[in-house]
Amino acid sequence: MGTKENIVFYNSLELYCKFLGSLGNINYQSVADPLAEFLQENKKPKVISTGRGRTGLSGISGLQELYNGLEGTEYEFIPYSMEKDPINRHIREGDFVLVESGSGETKETVDDFKKAIKAKAKCAVIVGEENSTIYELAEKHDFPRIVLKLERTKKDEIYSPIGSEFEFKYWVLFHCSNSHITRKLGFDSDSYTERLDLYKDNAKFLDKIVDEQISYWLGELTNRYGHFVFDGVDQSGHVAEQFEMRFGHLGYESFMYKDSNRKIFKKGDCYVPITGSGNTDDLVRRSREDAIKKGADVMPITSNPESELAKLVEDRNIFYIPVLSEFQEILKNYSSDDRVSPPKGYVPRLPLFETNAYIVTNAFVAQIAENDGKKSRFMERLHV
Repeated sequence: MGTKENIVFYNSLELYCKFLGSLGNINYQSVADPLAEFLQENKKPKVISTGRGRTGLSGISGLQELYNGLEGTEYEFIPYSMEKDPINRHIREGDFVLVESGSGETKETVDDFKKAIKAKAKCAVIVGEENSTIYELAEKHDFPRIVLKLERTKKDEIYSPIGSEFEFKYWVLFHCSNSHITRKLGFDSDSYTERLDLYKDNAKFLDKIVDEQISYWLGELTNRYGHFVFDGVDQSGHVAEQFEMRFGHLGYESFMYKDSNRKIFKKGDCYVPITGSGNTDDLVRRSREDAIKKGADVMPITSNPESELAKLVEDRNIFYIPVLSEFQEILKNYSSDDRVSPPKGYVPRLPLFETNAYIVTNAFVAQIAENDGKKSRFMERLHV
């Protein structure tokens, strides 16, 4: 991808595209088929994600897409997150439990898995390490399992800091498996391989990102004395949250807009709304009536140069994520607000923007860590 000023960024993009390619060899059916059969056999059951942190966000993202696709059908289910849901943290016999952990040793997830086994719930395991407590428990109780083996070498550590490889692979695996699940339930859908090929083709457009754009945007983003507030709705919200987590690992003071402990905006702060369409009403309103009004900078990540957000800020302060040209046209007329009051014929769109934004924000983190002289050991110290 060229010997440029932001070589770490470009090498990171290349590495994540390699991760995408490796997902073609995964036995996705070992988890997707039991989940599809569970949805066929049970009336409005509960499907639970037990992952924590960024792994949990990948699980929630996949569950959200599957729920959106099956909402209103006979296979509609109730999605829950053991980390995010404040009330329904019980696991019962009639539940389907996704046990997700890169290390296979995440304490809270191990504890949830043991509760699920005791409750005789159906379980499926996705881990990054075979030699782990979670994998050994899955093997002992003969639960379906997938190992997303890590390809990152010591040399690649700078391009994919702490856990990023597993979390990204799980994100894509779940979204591609959803097409297989809906197909198995009798709906018209791509195959797993066709969906993965679409994500790979979409990621090729990241080659269009120019070095000068990266240098300016990252310079404006990080060269400040204030704090950082990230925001997004639906799938874009999951990307925003994983980006915010990594910013904290880099040592910056960062928040999600929804955080109850978030500080009010002031001059020197930065608001980073992430939205494919750039038209999400909440984000446009928060930019105009909160961040800008109080003197904070607004630096959106979007794919739509004709958006409402683009009208509020200087063009060079917007980071545009390249996507497939046909999907670019869909984004121009799309808003996440349609999820609240869906127009006739509404079909939830694929998270192609969000997946490319996921790759780009991980590459941002790698480049910022390099610029700031912060190695993975520093980030691990701040990692929860």
